[in-house]
Amino acid sequence: MLAAILGGAAAGAMLGVLLAPQAGKETRKQIVQSTKDSAVAVEDLIEQGKKTWYDAKGKAKMGAGIAADELDEFMRHILNKGRSMWRGAKGKANDVASDTENAYDSAMNSTRKAAQNVRESVSSNVREGASNIREGVSNVREGISNTKDSMSSHT
Repeated sequence: MLAAILGGAAAGAMLGVLLAPQAGKETRKQIVQSTKDSAVAVEDLIEQGKKTWYDAKGKAKMGAGIAADELDEFMRHILNKGRSMWRGAKGKANDVASDTENAYDSAMNSTRKAAQNVRESVSSNVREGASNIREGVSNVREGISNTKDSMSSHT
């Protein structure tokens, strides 16, 4: 039962964070916060489980039909299983946060490279265009000069 609660809480928190339409930085913050919140919730559940266990253990000592040692072993097994599941969910959340950060960094690097390529291409095209304009102006001047020379020789 505890395992199902822990697994459901972790899965729900992760899905909620991952499916929310937010920026990568905000998503990473939420993953970290969800991990912290889930850790507190698990600790609270463990404490509640311990309290319930000690209450049940006391009743067992009074003859409720289950040996106190058996109950103690069973509760330790349940609590250890819950901790193990929590650690696994926490590890997966950290992996997702790391993967998200890596994907964000990769996207930013690709964007920077693309922007640099655009700057270089635009700069090259502007230089080429300026060169073509200078050549065109030179051709126009030459044409004007030739026209003047031609008109001077005919007069």
